[in-house]
Amino acid sequence: MSCIKFQARLHKKLLPLVVGAGCRMRLTVLVLEISYARLVDDIANR
Repeated sequence: MSCIKFQARLHKKLLPLVVGAGCRMRLTVLVLEISYARLVDDIANR
Protein backbone atom coordinates (compact mmCIF):
# COMPACT_ATOMS: atom_id res chain seq x y z
CA MET A 1 0.00 0.00 0.00
CA SER A 2 2.74 2.45 0.95
CA CYS A 3 4.54 1.54 -2.27
CA ILE A 4 1.52 2.62 -4.34
CA LYS A 5 1.26 5.87 -2.35
CA PHE A 6 4.96 6.52 -2.94
CA GLN A 7 4.57 5.92 -6.68
CA ALA A 8 1.57 8.27 -6.82
CA ARG A 9 3.56 10.96 -5.02
CA LEU A 10 6.47 10.42 -7.40
CA HIS A 11 4.16 10.74 -10.43
CA LYS A 12 2.72 13.99 -9.09
CA LYS A 13 6.23 15.41 -8.86
CA LEU A 14 7.46 14.01 -12.18
CA LEU A 15 4.42 14.81 -14.33
CA PRO A 16 4.92 18.62 -14.34
CA LEU A 17 8.60 18.10 -15.15
CA VAL A 18 7.78 15.81 -18.08
CA VAL A 19 5.07 18.17 -19.36
CA GLY A 20 7.44 21.13 -18.96
CA ALA A 21 10.19 19.30 -20.84
CA GLY A 22 7.74 18.46 -23.64
CA CYS A 23 6.67 22.11 -23.93
CA ARG A 24 10.28 23.26 -23.98
CA MET A 25 11.11 20.75 -26.70
CA ARG A 26 8.18 21.98 -28.79
CA LEU A 27 9.29 25.58 -28.32
CA THR A 28 12.85 24.69 -29.35
CA VAL A 29 11.59 22.92 -32.48
CA LEU A 30 9.42 25.94 -33.30
CA VAL A 31 12.38 28.32 -32.93
CA LEU A 32 14.55 26.04 -35.09
CA GLU A 33 11.86 25.89 -37.79
CA ILE A 34 11.52 29.68 -37.81
CA SER A 35 15.28 30.27 -38.04
CA TYR A 36 15.51 27.62 -40.79
CA ALA A 37 12.74 29.35 -42.74
CA ARG A 38 14.56 32.68 -42.38
CA LEU A 39 17.79 31.09 -43.60
CA VAL A 40 16.01 29.67 -46.66
CA ASP A 41 14.48 33.11 -47.33
CA ASP A 42 17.93 34.74 -47.10
CA ILE A 43 19.38 32.23 -49.58
CA ALA A 44 16.39 32.70 -51.94
CA ASN A 45 16.78 36.50 -51.84
CA ARG A 46 20.45 36.42 -52.80
